Amino acid sequence: MKPIIYINGAAAISVQETLYGCNPEAFVRSRTRFAQAKNPDFKDYIPIMVARRMSRMIKRAIVVSQLALQASGISMPDAIIFGTGLGV
Repeated sequence: MKPIIYINGAAAISVQETLYGCNPEAFVRSRTRFAQAKNPDFKDYIPIMVARRMSRMIKRAIVVSQLALQASGISMPDAIIFGTGLGV
């Protein structure tokens, strides 16, 4: 029997303001060659003294994981899967 996977919560940090909800009317087209992701305020999620030694990618992963856990309503998940558009 194949294992069953359920996605109970999801969150994303992107160029658009999608972290706290998806609002298609707020999507904007970037007029620059490179667009940067909209970072959340990391100190709302990670203590400042801990965050200063983390890379930006790790801080983003922690914030997205915490928001996905809140969205799922599960306190102890079996797994959290994190991915980037960079293949990192």
